[in-house]
Amino acid sequence: MATAQQFDGEGAYKLRWDDTSQGPRIVDHYLVDSRVPFDVLSATGLPERGELYPDTLSRVVNRSPEFNGTLAQGNTVVRVEYAPPSGGLIVTQNTWTEIRPAIQGETVYFPADDDGEAAAGAKQLGGGRGAPARSAIIEAAVHRYFTGSIPGSTLALSQAFGSPPTLNQSSFVLPRIGGPNSVNSFSVAPRQALYLGATPRDLSDGRYELVFKLHYQASWLYAEEPIAADGTATGDQTLAQLYGTQVWGTLIV
Repeated sequence: MATAQQFDGEGAYKLRWDDTSQGPRIVDHYLVDSRVPFDVLSATGLPERGELYPDTLSRVVNRSPEFNGTLAQGNTVVRVEYAPPSGGLIVTQNTWTEIRPAIQGETVYFPADDDGEAAAGAKQLGGGRGAPARSAIIEAAVHRYFTGSIPGSTLALSQAFGSPPTLNQSSFVLPRIGGPNSVNSFSVAPRQALYLGATPRDLSDGRYELVFKLHYQASWLYAEEPIAADGTATGDQTLAQLYGTQVWGTLIV
């Protein structure tokens, strides 16, 4: 696992402390010994979103890795921003996940056995027209918050990965299922979540929100059933992947 160390560098990388009437606004930097996005943001020692700066009421509201090769030898600088409470409320909320079950329709052309496959010799349903079927998916909306503005690179990636829709290349965690104060999360294995894009929102109080839309199901593989000359199933089912993959899980943590 990657590790992070506080980094007090020169110029833009020096610790910044603005003493406002509501409390300090702080910009700190950490050096992480990895350039893999998921590993960087889950590094041991890197403050988590919502974590307090020592001896203050200011909390982490944004973590921005720099993957532009600023430092050599495989390291990444992460900019960590802290903001004070505003009007008695925390300026931002924890990233959280809203989920709901949904049903999608599909056409099935052969009856399936208990393993979900068509037996050899099975006849096509509906005289070859198939039969309507239903399958369950989980629709998820991940809410992530920013203060001041949404970083341009984050906004650009949030749109690019959803056009066309892509599956997650690496595992990731859907955080705080049900609300920003939830302690429940859900681990998603590679190729189980389909990313459909994100919607930015101005909350009109100095906060901005990105809502990431995902569809989850255990498998997105399409079952291809070869047909014999007499129109029956051959029993030699193959699986095809219909969507490409991208490493976008780090956008929503």
